Formats: sequence, structure tokens, C-alpha cells
Amino acid sequence: MVYPNPAQSILHVNADLDNVNFTIISPLGQVMKQGRINPNMDDSQVDDLVNGTYILKLSPTEDQKLGTQLRFVKF
Repeated sequence: MVYPNPAQSILHVNADLDNVNFTIISPLGQVMKQGRINPNMDDSQVDDLVNGTYILKLSPTEDQKLGTQLRFVKF
């Protein structure tokens, strides 16, 4: 689950796995941010992104081909 959507400064991600890689992608396909979400850190700062719609790609660390893509709005 990703919330709040739309997001202003922080995007919270509840992942079912212990370690998940995340990538935030712009509408033009540019990678804006990358990192790892773990049980101790489940949010990402998005206040430096320009307002718009983005894709959040979540991938288990052991297999980058598996994963989920979600859309979120930054305002």
C-alpha cells in the first residue's frame, strides 16, 4: 500500500517483504529516485520532485524482474 496519494513531501510504502528496492520514474521514463525500503524505513521523501504523476516500481531484492508498479501524484 502506498499513501498518501496524492503526496506532498513524504510517500509511505507498506511492503510485504523485508527488503524491497524502489524506483520512482517520471512520465518521460527518467529515473528520479532509487533506494531500498526495509522494515525500519518505509517512506521516501518526494518534496524535491516536480508536481505531476509518477510511477513507483517496487521489486524484491532477490529478483529485479518481479515486482509491482503503482502510480502516484506529487503536488
